[in-house]
Amino acid sequence: MKNFNSTKIAARVSEIRSKGFRATVAEHGVIDLASIMVGVIIVGILSAGIVATVFALIPFTQDKAAEQALSAVSTAESVQYSFSSGDGAGIFASQPDLNSINNAATEVLLQESDSIFIDTAGVDGDHDTDDDLVTYTAYSVSPTGAMFSIDDAGVTSDTAGLPALVTYDATAGVFTDGRVGAPAPASTN
Repeated sequence: MKNFNSTKIAARVSEIRSKGFRATVAEHGVIDLASIMVGVIIVGILSAGIVATVFALIPFTQDKAAEQALSAVSTAESVQYSFSSGDGAGIFASQPDLNSINNAATEVLLQESDSIFIDTAGVDGDHDTDDDLVTYTAYSVSPTGAMFSIDDAGVTSDTAGLPALVTYDATAGVFTDGRVGAPAPASTN
């Protein structure tokens, strides 16, 4: 085995350093600043991508939840219509009736929500709840402000406008029905 002279090696390292050359690898396994900065930049880029994706998905899921609420209304109205059609002529129920046991199924058919408005009409076209309600249109508003609707024929729309004199206060998150003879929307939550 060859015997290395440590003084010759130390002298050579000193000579190289004196000429302005530096070692490219840390002497004691220490990570240098450039490696740390590259790691921080890569983690920052990945984090920004994840955050952007999450914030893009939130409005999408809120809109889908508003559409799903209309599906619940459609199911509740279908149950109401089925239970009330014993004599052959089914009727729909107003929103307060679906939110309580005052319907043909005598069960709560729809969870109360300030983001849902059900517009019902009787045979004569007015909106009072004394008539047999033969049509309905339900409206749902997403927290993003998008409005969706579905009617008794199952027609859905994502550009639905509210009936005249019905307004949606986005700040308070509630519908207001200003029509004469119309039932007050369910106030909940």
